[in-house]
Amino acid sequence: MPYTDYPITELGDTPGTRAPIRECRIISYDGDKYCTVAVCGVVTEIKTGYIYMRPGRCGDAPSIDQHKIALKLWSILK
Repeated sequence: MPYTDYPITELGDTPGTRAPIRECRIISYDGDKYCTVAVCGVVTEIKTGYIYMRPGRCGDAPSIDQHKIALKLWSILK
């Protein structure tokens, strides 16, 4: 399961401040740098650089590989 620490205002986070690390589910990928994700019941769009392979923060945890996102979503759609 991927994770994010991106601030989500719908969950009470303040933009520009540290948000909790949360599990997220990738719904779609624009093929460039944005994903639509579901986080705690909220659907939002965030940059792929804020989606990590393990719990962590930007610079601490590796960001998800964009090629793997595209392949995984493609396999779901087949």
